[in-house]
Amino acid sequence: MKHIFLILISLFASAQSFSQNQNIYFLKNNGREVNQKDSADFIRIIRKPDSGSTYFTVSDFYPNNIKKFEGKAPSIGLQPQFEGQTITFNEKGQRSKLIPYHSGMKYGLGYHFYPNGRLKMAVDYHSNLERAQNGDNEFRVINTYDSVGFQYVREGNGFAVITHNTGMVKEQGDYLNGYKNGIWKGMYQEAGRSYEEIYKKNKLVYGIQKTSNGNIIKYTQLEETERPAGIKRHVDLYLTSIFKYPKKLRKDKIKGYTKVFFDINTDGTLSNIHIQPSLNASIDLEIIRILKDTNNWIPLKIRGLPVKSSRTLIFNVSPSGTRVSSKGWRNKPI
Repeated sequence: MKHIFLILISLFASAQSFSQNQNIYFLKNNGREVNQKDSADFIRIIRKPDSGSTYFTVSDFYPNNIKKFEGKAPSIGLQPQFEGQTITFNEKGQRSKLIPYHSGMKYGLGYHFYPNGRLKMAVDYHSNLERAQNGDNEFRVINTYDSVGFQYVREGNGFAVITHNTGMVKEQGDYLNGYKNGIWKGMYQEAGRSYEEIYKKNKLVYGIQKTSNGNIIKYTQLEETERPAGIKRHVDLYLTSIFKYPKKLRKDKIKGYTKVFFDINTDGTLSNIHIQPSLNASIDLEIIRILKDTNNWIPLKIRGLPVKSSRTLIFNVSPSGTRVSSKGWRNKPI
């Protein structure tokens, strides 16, 4: 009996030690934390550095407990700045991407894979680190292959046929020195939409999309970020300028960081607004007020077509001045 008791004590101590060495988060795809696993799109576990290392291990899992992602980061947080090699898995647990990072940015040679394990594409992310640090997201395609191993593009040159989003989008065209060049044609296969685009050194010159009902949409940008109507640039600065710190809270000097998560619908209205964590009810109401004051948004457009999206804003609230930022939290199509 004493022996069993000692085993139980040992197991309890081990469980306590294990929980102290990791943080578990239940997250939505837009980064919002939820309380229950059943409400989460994925689970994130951040483990403390191993002996001799200074990097935390970040592991994401699908709701069915299959690993989704793993990487290393120098500090803890829900939006880690990754360092070194990361690996992404599809919902069946098969490797889909190997992407290297430096100071939180994709940097170096990355690899994309088909579900059958064959190499799909080799990509050079940010061959110039200075450009990467200045926010240039451009990358060069080095080699591409089909799912049985036939090579389309070699050393950045050649005609390619590429599928995206597990076959939902298929496009084809020429690469020159690693960049899209000339005429590219594509199809959103499930939606029945097609497009034709002209590129010059990876820069879109002009595009035409034909919808399933025959409508023609012309565009010169692949993606137009959602924003309040009438505000073309510096959305963060605009929201900062209209935020009013509640007067009744100045005496208590309540301050801190909070995040607001919300969806922008295709008609420009906002929905599913969540504030996390709540600093104070009055501050929550002020955040909701400025969002409602800008409720008429221009939605995210992809290839000229409005798309419902999710956005996250970070509020650094202070009586001496509140700052709004979306840095590090990307808008995502829904």
